[in-house]
Amino acid sequence: MDNRTFYCQVGAGLLGSSEGMSKLRVYAVPTMPNIQVKSVSASVLATDVSEIAECTSRNGYPAPSIRWYKDRTPLKPVMKRNSKMYMVPQTTETSNKYMTVSSTLYYKLRKQDKDSTFYCEVSYRLPGGIQKMMESKPINISLTYPTENMELTMEPRLVKEDDAVTLKCSGDGSSLGEYSFFRLMDSGEEMGLTSENDILVIERLTRNNTGVYICRAMDMETTNFFEKNINLTVNYLDPVQLTPDRGLNLTRGDTDVKLQCNAFGSQKTSVVWRKDTEKSPLSTTNTLRLPQVGFENAGTYTCEVSVPSVPGLVQSNSISVVVQGAPEMVANSTKISGKEEKHVNLSCTFRGFPKPSITWSAPGNPVRLPCEGFTHRKPPSIQRNSVHSFLSCVFLPLSFHLCLCFRLYLVLFFILPYG
Repeated sequence: MDNRTFYCQVGAGLLGSSEGMSKLRVYAVPTMPNIQVKSVSASVLATDVSEIAECTSRNGYPAPSIRWYKDRTPLKPVMKRNSKMYMVPQTTETSNKYMTVSSTLYYKLRKQDKDSTFYCEVSYRLPGGIQKMMESKPINISLTYPTENMELTMEPRLVKEDDAVTLKCSGDGSSLGEYSFFRLMDSGEEMGLTSENDILVIERLTRNNTGVYICRAMDMETTNFFEKNINLTVNYLDPVQLTPDRGLNLTRGDTDVKLQCNAFGSQKTSVVWRKDTEKSPLSTTNTLRLPQVGFENAGTYTCEVSVPSVPGLVQSNSISVVVQGAPEMVANSTKISGKEEKHVNLSCTFRGFPKPSITWSAPGNPVRLPCEGFTHRKPPSIQRNSVHSFLSCVFLPLSFHLCLCFRLYLVLFFILPYG
């Protein structure tokens, strides 16, 4: 190594001599710090400090310095042995005068260090007072720590029949053994359940799955047993029961007709009555009342029962109501007038059950009318059990008449009520 002092001497005979001195400083950049883990795993139950790692940097000059870090925070240099933390440094001079430095870290690990990283930093000097540093790769220590708490969770928290539920058991320790699941039966006995270690999945739930579920595990380091339980409630809603339970035949003019709707559920229910395809509810109570029965009451009534607190828990049932009675004209008769040889359109609508039949005739004239024809059709606006007739005629010259007057005749076929 050429790190030395050089002297220069000048002689002037009888006048004497003079001497000068120059110091040569040689700087060498050390190698990247190499960190070697000493404790592959450690326990927080250890009574003494653990040997964490050794950091080494070679062939530097002057001798570099080593500093330790935990989670990007520098550790205070402590060389005196104690029960919490200290470092053991070592410096070695090689045959070519280079310096090799090392430092071993001893540290009392705690539970909060389970995710911590350690690394070392080497600082060295260069000419001109320049200070440089290099960092080692970070390391993690596999830390074992006893369980203090265990929890049992359920997802989703709100379930209904046919759903699936997942129970998960977890502890805050690293040495918890296998998990075991049980169900507490009504008799007080426990029934073992098959699980995938810490997870229990129950599919296609029924109300019979409602009950108390237990998870147990033993800490392998302390041999302590842990237990947690959870209440599983499976919500349900029975099929809707209607009274009467079959199609209902009514007569026009009936009074105070009641339709009953009931469905038993695990929680408070809500009821809505609707008719045919109408969206507006007729009633929000269990009983639907028809005070005065008319043809407009004929149709299909649907009762929908739901559990508002459990989304998707809905049941429904329908009943068909038939209203029988003599036909009635839907629209009032209208007086029509027109000119000769001009078309006039006539129409009429009756409703009743059974469905009525309509024929056309003119006063004093046979059925053969000078008409282009007639059709029976039911426009979208006409109610069920109604019949609509349309007639297109030409006004013809008749003595003492400027127009033809038509009367409507209704033919009703009698059909016995449904038995």
